[in-house]
Amino acid sequence: HPGPPSAAVRSPYSRAAPAARRRSAPRARSTMQAGSVAAVAPAELCALAEAALRGVTYDALGFGKLAGQPVDDVVSLGLVVPSELMRAEDGSLSLVLRTRTPHARTVIALAVRCERALVAALGAPAATVSLGLLPTPADSGQSSAGLKQVAHVIAVGSCKGGVGKSTTAVNLAFSLARLGARVGLVDVDIYGPSLPTMVTPESTEMMVIGSAILPLEREGVRLMSIGWVNPHAMYLRGAKIAPLVEQMVGQTAWGPLDYLVVDLPPGTGDIQLALSQAIRVSAAVLVTTPQRLSFVDVVKGVDLFQKVAIPTVAVVENMAYFEPPRAPNERVAAFCEKHGLGAEAKAELERELLGPGVLQLFGGGHVDRLTQMWGIENAFSLPVLPVLSQDGDAGTPHVLAHPASDASALFLELAAAVDREVFKNSLRPDERPEVTFEASANEIAATIGGVRYALSPLELRKRCRSPVNDPDACPPDLSPASMEPIGNYAISIVWSDSHQSLIPYATFTGKF
Repeated sequence: HPGPPSAAVRSPYSRAAPAARRRSAPRARSTMQAGSVAAVAPAELCALAEAALRGVTYDALGFGKLAGQPVDDVVSLGLVVPSELMRAEDGSLSLVLRTRTPHARTVIALAVRCERALVAALGAPAATVSLGLLPTPADSGQSSAGLKQVAHVIAVGSCKGGVGKSTTAVNLAFSLARLGARVGLVDVDIYGPSLPTMVTPESTEMMVIGSAILPLEREGVRLMSIGWVNPHAMYLRGAKIAPLVEQMVGQTAWGPLDYLVVDLPPGTGDIQLALSQAIRVSAAVLVTTPQRLSFVDVVKGVDLFQKVAIPTVAVVENMAYFEPPRAPNERVAAFCEKHGLGAEAKAELERELLGPGVLQLFGGGHVDRLTQMWGIENAFSLPVLPVLSQDGDAGTPHVLAHPASDASALFLELAAAVDREVFKNSLRPDERPEVTFEASANEIAATIGGVRYALSPLELRKRCRSPVNDPDACPPDLSPASMEPIGNYAISIVWSDSHQSLIPYATFTGKF
């Protein structure tokens, strides 16, 4: 894969911190005498290392944020194995920190913190924590043979055509690869595949071994689209589409992958339902634009994924605004001086040439409303950028053609957010908040981080932020007909009046 992103790359569209520099940990105050690490028995050394590393928490996960509980440490999360600690003859230590995105900035910073903890606690002259990949499962539990070694499937949808969904899917996949993950990308739009245009593979020769299709590749990312299998128009009725998609996804020999990104066609039809039923999808990313028409459809997309128990972990609002090209101030000043123009003429010229600043061509957008309605914490606004279309038309993802651009930095942040949310949802699913309905007390109770919160059905329903919910018209005798957890972030409730709500767990704590 391409190397880690430059530390200087930072998107102006978010509040992400600058990248951490990768370096060996400096010498720190130790709880042991200097040089004593060489005399410690191996078993005791591993025990001391484990105690030190349990003090290093992966803060980026945000565990315990709802109930104020402490976050998890790198040992409990399985990111380091203290028994793998190596000691050199000079007493220096080495260990491997394993994640699915070893080049992510939060992971690099985490490795530095582990190094400092080992030096401080064990008195070693130096500690080096190298970055590695978590192993992919020998059998992921997927029913399709081609997906057996695929750890996670990420669906990218929009429910509305022409909003930049394929652009987002392509750049998300290659950004995950830039972060060090093993990635595949499949375009399941049978009628209008985009991938053959947007990504030029290293070879377009399709190969089949037995019943398995070998994917194409570009920069280590494995690719598949019906457009490479059959470049002509597909004349198929709906009943034949779903089996074809399942075959294309499930019979491709993807091999070991951390992430398979699925570029869905617009809508909520056969392909979306078939994939959600035949494949275990870990998370969804929705793409929208500022228009109300797109917002209405993206709500349907969240609703679809909610019904099939797929958590929506991020929203990308494409074409959110436009920044007109601006003539440099010094050029305007030089022009006025050359032609003897006064201050009034200079001010008017600046207004004409420097532009009005940021333009919201399609309105103010609905990202804030989406995050409030569904509890989606990761929302990204991408401006109108002609170069994105140009790169797609040229067959090179933007993050490869312009790796240091602001847009590439945003896609890297999106990739890191997806990785973080998927990791959170995959950890100890049996320990997600427990929600029960206690009919005798007429309470819906949620136990979050060991703390119990309770609301009446009517009070909880009034907190539902669905656009079709009217808090003032809720029946007073409401009760939940069914409740189903959605990932580790929300619960889906079907009420006695048939309305369905997606309630983030933070709703119970009053922190949402």
